[in-house]
Amino acid sequence: MNRIIAMVALRATDPLDWPRIADAFGIDRASMSLDPDSTPPAAATMPIPGGVLGFMHTAAPIPWDDVEWSVRAAWHWPAAEAELRAHEAHVVVFAESDTLAPTELNLQLVGGVASVIATRPDAAAVFNPHASIVIEPARYAAEARNASREALPILLWIGLHLVSDSVGLSAYTTGMEMFGLLNLEVHDTQWSPPDLLNLLASVAHYEISTGNQLGAGQSVGLSEHQRVETQHQPSRFGDGAVSCHLVLGLRAF
Repeated sequence: MNRIIAMVALRATDPLDWPRIADAFGIDRASMSLDPDSTPPAAATMPIPGGVLGFMHTAAPIPWDDVEWSVRAAWHWPAAEAELRAHEAHVVVFAESDTLAPTELNLQLVGGVASVIATRPDAAAVFNPHASIVIEPARYAAEARNASREALPILLWIGLHLVSDSVGLSAYTTGMEMFGLLNLEVHDTQWSPPDLLNLLASVAHYEISTGNQLGAGQSVGLSEHQRVETQHQPSRFGDGAVSCHLVLGLRAF
């Protein structure tokens, strides 16, 4: 059974409106099972193919130690620290299934998180612990609105991180393990931040959408005149786990 989670930080401790969450997710309210051991119910589940989508409401913040690194790394969201420090409650959303592939399971989770955001104007942040990223609720909802197998919400699933070095810029991803893939890295480039982030996002999208891990020593065309070569080596960042390094060999075919 595969299981993934996300957390929605809330500014208030009010209980969840389970019927509205079912409506937002697009299922019959009668198919939602509520926790019988708490009043009002603090947890609920609903069926998904081969498993369940669940929600657990806690009238306490997400522990700061769990989100601190993600907040510090949230270069795309300057208000992240203020929002996470001030929140008062959170909802754990989980999806588990023994039949769904990772991409489909993650799409179910996105739908569950979006249903909480749609019913809670006090949503303060979404925390993806698998990728160690925090996301602004309005941005999450916008990405989730059009999410599908054909339009994967990559930026809700992986982190893109820039690192300054003596040569220029390096970059790496977090969260690819959710899909059974190696994280990506690029080192010591003269590329601009947008170009470097777009490279990682594009390669991540290709691997996640196809389920194809780029092999060690493989050469990949970026354009008619540009290629990258891949190496599987220990990461320069984090815990040193093996990652897929993209070596930028710019040359004509």
